[in-house]
Amino acid sequence: MKALILAGGFGTRLRPLTCTCNKQLLPLAETTLIEYILDQLKTARIHDIILATGQNTESLQRALDAGTQDDITVQFSAEPFPLGTAGAIKHAESLLTKDEPVLVLNGDIVSDIPYHHLIQYHQQQNAKASIALYRVEDPSRFGVVDVGTDGRIHKFVEKPNSDQAPSNLINAGCYVLDPTVLEKIPPNQEISLEHDIFPTLCQSSPVYGWEHHGWKMSVYS
Repeated sequence: MKALILAGGFGTRLRPLTCTCNKQLLPLAETTLIEYILDQLKTARIHDIILATGQNTESLQRALDAGTQDDITVQFSAEPFPLGTAGAIKHAESLLTKDEPVLVLNGDIVSDIPYHHLIQYHQQQNAKASIALYRVEDPSRFGVVDVGTDGRIHKFVEKPNSDQAPSNLINAGCYVLDPTVLEKIPPNQEISLEHDIFPTLCQSSPVYGWEHHGWKMSVYS
């Protein structure tokens, strides 16, 4: 299985640091954000990786070329203009394997999600898409998932009042997508996976949520 990391954000709230440096290269403890994610993927034995990038692709390429990445293959899919999360996946479609799912990660989130467990769950459910979910105390600040007892997602509710939220489970920024999902994404358009594709997909296809009980955090958001 291949992994696709969405790393096309501008990092505007971190300027001027991100004017000449990709956000994924900023320090995270003793490493960088991208190196942390790559190490997590290697732990899951995922060695074929695609980086969907926007600005400052060259700095990211140089950094990874200079690093020790002998045990993985990294390819780049540079957006011609901001395409959104779904648009970036569609733009990288030619680099993906057509007969197997792809693991998709938001490139500004770190966690201890065991990717192999999410992949196994996706296969067991025969899902079109599987979304890692994370439980929060205050769902009113997030887009919340309405999920059944069988794990199937019924709908998404954006920033509901706490007393009206169908759950306190939110998107953890990690997905497994069947290749047929990419067929539903129009090319060369800015489009969101979270707001445009998933809400429609779950009405017609099996989309499942898998709850992660570890930790996650958004970095430099």
